[in-house]
Amino acid sequence: MNKLQTYLNTHKISAKFYEFDKHTMTVEAASQQIGVEPSRIIKTLVLVGDEKKPLIAILTGDKKLNMNRLAKEANVKKIRLATPKEVQLYTGYEVGAVPPIAHKNLIPVYIDQKVTTYNTVVAGGGERNRLIEINSADIIKYSKGKVVNITE
Repeated sequence: MNKLQTYLNTHKISAKFYEFDKHTMTVEAASQQIGVEPSRIIKTLVLVGDEKKPLIAILTGDKKLNMNRLAKEANVKKIRLATPKEVQLYTGYEVGAVPPIAHKNLIPVYIDQKVTTYNTVVAGGGERNRLIEINSADIIKYSKGKVVNITE
């Protein structure tokens, strides 16, 4: 059992896993393999702000992150995408596999408001060929995320 499944079981979070032969690292790949529109696929982006402090942005697959809005919400001057090594270090997962909850470290999470328009969303499932369908309210609750407008 992987660490994400263990976390879900421990917290009694209802979710459904999908596993594929091919990677599901991009919104397009995930959307095609699971058969849902890109807006129901969410991206969990790991970023680095001032003083190398990590933060996470969660947004729907049909939107683009507005770095300036996120920086303002996070009260940081500069922000950049984390390197693959930093993503692994901060979350415990590889790029393209990061789930919206159950990260290795407690990281501030900013969830775009469009994510909350869906009852369930599909996200990275902890491995590059695995997705998870999870309730958007559970993402907010267990990530301790702040719902904001961070997309263009």
